[in-house]
Amino acid sequence: MVLKDGKKYNIAKTAVARELACFIWGMMTDNIY
Repeated sequence: MVLKDGKKYNIAKTAVARELACFIWGMMTDNIY
């Protein structure tokens, strides 16, 4: 993963955060299929 390019790093962070948020939301609401 390219960490020196700040923009790509931010995109990667956003993607990981979104995946985590969706996973946690799914666990809390029993919406994991």
